[in-house]
Amino acid sequence: MNFDSALTKIGEFGPYQRIQYFIVNTVTIPMYFQLLISVFLAAQPQWKCLGQPNEPLCKPDGTACSKSVYTSNFTSIATEWGLICGNTYKSEAAQSVYMAGALVGALAAGLMSDKYGRRIVWCVCIIANCIFGVLSAFSPSLYLFYVVRFFHGIFIQGGTLVTFVLATEMIGSSYRAVAAMSVSMFAAVSFVLLALLANTFRNWRSLMIVSVVPQIVSIFSMYLVPESPRWLLFQGRVQEAEDIINEAASANGLSIPKISLEKSGGPNAKPGGTPENVSLLSLFKRKSIRSITMVMLISFVVNGIGYFGISMSVSRLGEDMHVNFALSGLVEVPSYLVGVPLLNRIGRQKSNFVFTFGAAIACWWCMRLQQAEVVNSMLVTCAALFGKFCVSATNAVLYTYAAELYPTVVRNMALGVLTVSSRIGAIAAPFIVLLGNENRSTPMFIISIVTLSAALLGLKLPETKGKPLPQTFDDLVHKTVFVGTRRQIYIPSS
Repeated sequence: MNFDSALTKIGEFGPYQRIQYFIVNTVTIPMYFQLLISVFLAAQPQWKCLGQPNEPLCKPDGTACSKSVYTSNFTSIATEWGLICGNTYKSEAAQSVYMAGALVGALAAGLMSDKYGRRIVWCVCIIANCIFGVLSAFSPSLYLFYVVRFFHGIFIQGGTLVTFVLATEMIGSSYRAVAAMSVSMFAAVSFVLLALLANTFRNWRSLMIVSVVPQIVSIFSMYLVPESPRWLLFQGRVQEAEDIINEAASANGLSIPKISLEKSGGPNAKPGGTPENVSLLSLFKRKSIRSITMVMLISFVVNGIGYFGISMSVSRLGEDMHVNFALSGLVEVPSYLVGVPLLNRIGRQKSNFVFTFGAAIACWWCMRLQQAEVVNSMLVTCAALFGKFCVSATNAVLYTYAAELYPTVVRNMALGVLTVSSRIGAIAAPFIVLLGNENRSTPMFIISIVTLSAALLGLKLPETKGKPLPQTFDDLVHKTVFVGTRRQIYIPSS
């Protein structure tokens, strides 16, 4: 039988899959810390000048006054290396450098995990998080810190990307949307935990070390996670895939005959059995898949700008960055709780539009509030948090959507490419936020415009609700692959 039929027989989300799902996602929580830890590592301190009378805090040449003293009750790379006044951008650059590494990691992890397996790449990334986390904490200079964070970003992004695929590939279509959205729930919880850690450990080096300690403790749990049987099957390793499926059936309490899976022509097989080279170009070769890829690339870039732009802005809107950051993490939880039933009720396409459009409206509202003569900080924060609610739901919807749009032979690679585009947006986000130093409403204006554009463009994607995952390109072209806003177009097999 084929793999999806086997999942139906053993239970689409039975006890075995639930345990594996929980282990994979829990072990990955320390990786999620690194996504936004720069909010605290690169935080701008309060400071004052004890130099000459009437001496300005920042001189015209961008340097600080002759004797500056930090008054904030935390340390960061800004206090460590004097990144104030004209050097403020160097603090923001820390997040962009990390995201540049994440960009490389997304692409490399997608290719490597499709070729060598999900589990081996996941394990390597876990170990690398421990190593580069410690190295970051002991960086003696800013530029060495940049280098370490770049490589850290490569492995963190690789690990979180493979986590999503490894956690969901053994789950049946009836539960896939719930499971995929819930992966993001673990990330939301991690942000709240990170805020608590940052509030407790106010020294940035201590915070960096503490953030990777749970990962060091969790290394041994890697041995509890098997390889993805779906990937094994499409690599022609049928016996290994069958062993895992039958082990799952037994763990789910089923007494059934041994399941035999259909042999595949391999991950690169055409209908006639002739191998087809699968590469990045495979995402653009056919008109149908090319249209999907272009729309998804733009959607992910915009989501990267929105998610990280709003996340970094929220921490600056109130008196206590730790409380605001925790709230921005907490607001993601209800976004996923609302997103799951909406995905199943109205489908992926409409859910994507609703949440992306909602983010655009929230950011526009926040911008207008910031332009008022008397700014109500509570209303501004609420508007920004609603924007974070919507953009977080969009983030989860997009990954669920992408996993269902692309066939197994390129699914991980496609997710890697799309995550690369998201990280391009994330690289730009800190500098968009930095524009707020000149005009506080500019960041929200930019985010509102780009998210509105993405909401409308997303209506060009096909609906995947309730459809089995395509396994090969041949499966894909027999199905609906591109839709307009009113009708669907069917692409015949070629």
